[in-house]
Amino acid sequence: MAHGVWLRPDEGALLADRGVTVVVNTSSNLRLRSGLPPMRLLAQAGTPLAFGLDGMSLDDDEDMLREMRLAYHLASAAAADGEALSPTDVLKGVWETGRHTIVGDDGGGRIVEGAPADIMGIDFAALAHDAMTSRSDVLSLLIGRAQKRHVRLLIVGGRTVVDGAWGSKSSSSASISNTALFEDSALTPEKVKKITETKSLMRLYYNI
Repeated sequence: MAHGVWLRPDEGALLADRGVTVVVNTSSNLRLRSGLPPMRLLAQAGTPLAFGLDGMSLDDDEDMLREMRLAYHLASAAAADGEALSPTDVLKGVWETGRHTIVGDDGGGRIVEGAPADIMGIDFAALAHDAMTSRSDVLSLLIGRAQKRHVRLLIVGGRTVVDGAWGSKSSSSASISNTALFEDSALTPEKVKKITETKSLMRLYYNI
């Protein structure tokens, strides 16, 4: 089911019981002014949530990474009393639930032995160059900042289709043995130490 902006609590529970996925299209709903789906209610009912663009991203950029951010923040704003969905919930909806809805249970959406070789690599150095963060905050950074321009590697079905800056193509077979996919040049030990010290000083200054 797409959109789901008028779903009642009992309908959300029924969809969860039947295993029906609700595909949230936040940008499209905003542009059409049709309302927003009750994402927190659906998540609490156990209704599978996926996320899409519906061909109507908010500023026509077709950037799914930005769409995840929009859905995450609007879900929490609508809940009014805290986080309706966690970054993990949103990422699972995009990578696992959304995939399952389209192609069925092929084991994709995760990096495990035997799963389809679909991998996206993000330029974390560019993403976190001015952030006071740590490795434990990677998902928050991804939800909070990532855009398609940060994508440096895209492997689909074992075939590299993006290698380097967004828009560059490659027809080579997938091989990540020598790819700095998880290289974290933005967080050297010295920077981590400075971040920790700065956070301590900020807490002292603001008395938090």
